[in-house]
Amino acid sequence: MDTAHNPAGPDPLQGVPVGISMCLLGERVRFDGGSKDAPDLIAALEPPLRFVGICPEVGAGLGTPREPMTLVGNQEAPSLWTHSGSRDCTDNLRRYTLEAIEDLRREGICGFIFKARSPSCGLGDTALYDQLMKENPEPLTTTDGLFARDIKRAFPGLPVASEDQLANAEQRQAFVLRVLEFAEDHSA
Repeated sequence: MDTAHNPAGPDPLQGVPVGISMCLLGERVRFDGGSKDAPDLIAALEPPLRFVGICPEVGAGLGTPREPMTLVGNQEAPSLWTHSGSRDCTDNLRRYTLEAIEDLRREGICGFIFKARSPSCGLGDTALYDQLMKENPEPLTTTDGLFARDIKRAFPGLPVASEDQLANAEQRQAFVLRVLEFAEDHSA
C-alpha cells in the first residue's frame, strides 16, 4: 500500500485516495486464488479517484488460496472462522486491521469501495451464522464484514460502498460527489 501522505490534503492531480478491496483491482487474492476484477467500475471512477488496494485476509497472513471463511456468532461481536471450523481467524484480521487503519490515515483516504458479501469486506450483506458451517445452515442475518465494520468505526462519515452499490452511473456519480466533499471537508 502506498502510504505517502500530503498534509495539505489529497493532490487533485494524482486523484483523491480511496481504499478498495484489492480483488476488485484484478489482484488474485481471493480465497480460491482468483479475483473479482471490476474494470468497468475502475475505469468509470479514475480519475478523479486514485485507488489504494487492500486485501485484509492476505494482509492478516491468511494466504492465497485459503479455506473459505464465514462469520459466526452474534451481530455485536462476530468471529471469523474457516468453514471447516479448524481455524478462528478473528484475532489475525483484527491485528492487521489496526495496522491498515494507520496506513489509511497516513494515505488520507476519502472513501472506500468494499467487496460485497465478503466476511471481511461486505457492507451489510455478509451472512452471519449462529454456528460453524454444518449441513446447509440458514444465516441468522446479514451484517458488515469485520474489516468493513472497523473501517467505518475508525473513519466516521467516510463515504463507503460495495461494487454492487456502484453498479449504475447515477450511484457512481453520487459516490464520487460524496468522496470529493469528504476530501474538501478534511483537507485542512
